[in-house]
Amino acid sequence: VEMSTFTPSWHLLNPKTDPGIYPDMKFTSQNGVSKFSSKLSLAGKPQGDLSVKLTKQANGALIEGAVSFPEPTPVVYLCLQGALSVKRYGTVKYEVDGKIQSFPRDFKSVQFLPAKRARRFRIPCDGGELLLEGDFCIQMQDNRAWNTATYGMRIGFVPYHGTITKTAMRFTVRQGKIGEFGEPLGNVLREPFTAKEGPDWKSFRYIRRDGFTGPLDFTERLDAPAGKHGFVIITPEGHLAFEKAPAVPVRFFGPNFVGSTQVMPHEESDELAARLAAFGFNAVRFHHHDNEIYNHTGKDGKLLDDDLMDKFDYCVFAMRKRGLYYTTDIYVSRRDIPASEIPEVGMITNHPSYKALFWIHDAVFENWKRWAKEFLCHVNPYTGLALKDDPALISLSLLNEDNPDGVWQSHPIAQKMYPKAFQEWSKTHPNATMPEFFAYLTAKRYTQCRDFLRSLGVRQILTDLNHSCESKFSSRRALYDYVDNHLYWDHPRFAEKNWQLPILPGQGQPFQAVPGNPGSLFPTRLFGKPFMVTEYAYSNPNIYRAGGPALMASYASFQDWDALFPFAYAHGRSAVINNNRVDGFFDIASDPVKACAERIGAHIFLHSGLKPAEIRLVADATNPYADAKASPYSPPIFTSAGLVAAIGSEAGQNYKGRIDARIDIGAGHPTNDTKVFTADDKLLTNLIAAGILPKHCVQDKEKRFSTPDGSIQLDRNAGTFLLKAPAAEAMVLMPGTSLAADRLAASKVNTFSTLALLPSDHAPSLAKSKRLLLFHLTNTMSTGMHFASSDLDRMESWGKTPFLAHHGTADVTLTLPDGVWSIHALDFSGKRTSTILSDASGKCTLHLDNFTSTPDGVTFAYEISRKR
Repeated sequence: VEMSTFTPSWHLLNPKTDPGIYPDMKFTSQNGVSKFSSKLSLAGKPQGDLSVKLTKQANGALIEGAVSFPEPTPVVYLCLQGALSVKRYGTVKYEVDGKIQSFPRDFKSVQFLPAKRARRFRIPCDGGELLLEGDFCIQMQDNRAWNTATYGMRIGFVPYHGTITKTAMRFTVRQGKIGEFGEPLGNVLREPFTAKEGPDWKSFRYIRRDGFTGPLDFTERLDAPAGKHGFVIITPEGHLAFEKAPAVPVRFFGPNFVGSTQVMPHEESDELAARLAAFGFNAVRFHHHDNEIYNHTGKDGKLLDDDLMDKFDYCVFAMRKRGLYYTTDIYVSRRDIPASEIPEVGMITNHPSYKALFWIHDAVFENWKRWAKEFLCHVNPYTGLALKDDPALISLSLLNEDNPDGVWQSHPIAQKMYPKAFQEWSKTHPNATMPEFFAYLTAKRYTQCRDFLRSLGVRQILTDLNHSCESKFSSRRALYDYVDNHLYWDHPRFAEKNWQLPILPGQGQPFQAVPGNPGSLFPTRLFGKPFMVTEYAYSNPNIYRAGGPALMASYASFQDWDALFPFAYAHGRSAVINNNRVDGFFDIASDPVKACAERIGAHIFLHSGLKPAEIRLVADATNPYADAKASPYSPPIFTSAGLVAAIGSEAGQNYKGRIDARIDIGAGHPTNDTKVFTADDKLLTNLIAAGILPKHCVQDKEKRFSTPDGSIQLDRNAGTFLLKAPAAEAMVLMPGTSLAADRLAASKVNTFSTLALLPSDHAPSLAKSKRLLLFHLTNTMSTGMHFASSDLDRMESWGKTPFLAHHGTADVTLTLPDGVWSIHALDFSGKRTSTILSDASGKCTLHLDNFTSTPDGVTFAYEISRKR
């Protein structure tokens, strides 16, 4: 558990990530007594005093906490916070003051145990039970609402919410055997797991740097060099196109580069560009680049480091030469900015502080302008163009993940400036709230940034506020050229220290989740504007991550989005060039199954020919501040509508396209020009009854969904997914399930499996292809990867090479186009390793076994080539 509180807009504030909220932290431990103390700085009020003490006892421990403020201070949930794995706790019970209840197996609502003052609380633990007795608040919620498979548990002060001067908690915690303190609640004990070669896992060679060949090389699909068709523009329908071909919409798909990945030696950048082109990517996002190329020495008065900028310039040149476009942010994480650079605020050591000050402090804004000018007006000697003049640069975001709602308390100066500015603004806006003030600030600063960049001659399309699925951001994003957002599945949670093991993966299944990823993103799109997702990931070590890119790319195509940027290719040069690197929560470079899965995602999004949705459901988000008690997020029932229709929001952008129905999500007042439906539990039923949605689209009490033409099918009960498109078929199966598209069918899988059938030539459809590629993916780990539990919900070691693949078998039926075909197993580079069938035609059935198809390794892909 960790000490936690929240901002009024529910952004978590804890000592690890927000030391400015907890200044003067001290920790002592001696003679069985451990004590944490700190000042507590909240809401611009005078600092309070916080202390939490743990005293060991013979049969447990006594925990005492106290907080006092010099004046009444608004507090949002002051508590000790932790998380419990749904996979482990979904089958057991808990007790509160003598009442025993079950943890919810399926998601029903956020708070299944609303906050209450308690004297006794009991839950199972490894090999026994934990009993808390004393005086405290308890609250539990289902975090599956935010795409993580955990239950959130808060043990709070009394009181722990509201306007507070003093608050405290005191309780003992004891561990006992199952049933020692009352009726048994269930057993959550699991044996540890270490990945090693054996019947279920087999080692293989992951080819990280070697070139691809044959059906795994998609280089020829790129239209090099990038930028040859002019700048990216926005079409009247709200999509992307090139200025020299304005009638042809264009999409982009490619990975993020992080840190030193983008400042490697020239020959390595060339090698990497060739590799990404072979993946079939047509774009990259430069990310966390600003701290890499920043002149930290301060010499010569330059902000850019000459040597590192040369490497960055060459990386840009290498990518665009291969046909890869790029996007970036002007500010991401430039830090340790010396006081001499912004004397008005002193040294800025971290990016949350910079972001907090940017919106409210003009000196920091002036620093941003100086950086933007040097960065964007810098002439790349290899292209002969300044970044602002490079048509291969698709777009720009002003600051990465930067809304002031979440960061305004991250710097002491900002903590004082925001409340003071809000009070002054309130004189002319007497009934407005702090979030509305933040909206005012973001609109004001965006306009200033836009005007400044246009004065420099910047032609790229612009955006900001590129994360969060809260409804209030729709009205702010309406000002931008396009909308950008980020979303992760099973983002790592850290058990002890940030970005260090051990971590606590939820191991949630994204195909069963509500709203899920990409479901949470659906309502954040604004109709009539391009929509990009510049960060998404199904994080390692989630065991279902192989199916994520197909899911994301399919629904992104159905929703007719414009760009996807998986996070990330690598977080540094070592992950790119070191064949022994196995760590990385997000990196394609050190995760073999992602290297295959993202190739599937790229093909689906760029080349599948999937028909976008024709039915359009629009939510009004013009007044998200009307009800302060309303959920900040779109109702899950509305996000589910995105599985069968195009959905998004209208927030003042004056969208004039066709609308089939307006949806009232409680964030505005829909107009009466189109029939309005309330986003309650009967929304989908009512849309079907009105004839807006076909009846077959939603079945089994909103557990099974099909697009109107059947091209995408999702079964939340079974945890399966199916795509049928002219140039791609893909499916995700669980053991005991079977699925059939037009040319690919599968059954009798022994483990979670992802299969995809794609053309590996330039054919516009599977029917016209002369060379097909069949993927069969399970899970991969590294040798010695260690988990404290067989539920894999606490990872303690990354292990080492060689990588291991999980044993996967499947009965697959292929319906091949006319002709005689041969089927070969491939290694990771695309070279043939064995012949599966030498003469195949019509409908043929294969028994795939990824351990036996290749004599000395593992098979992830098969080439199906036409002989005659």
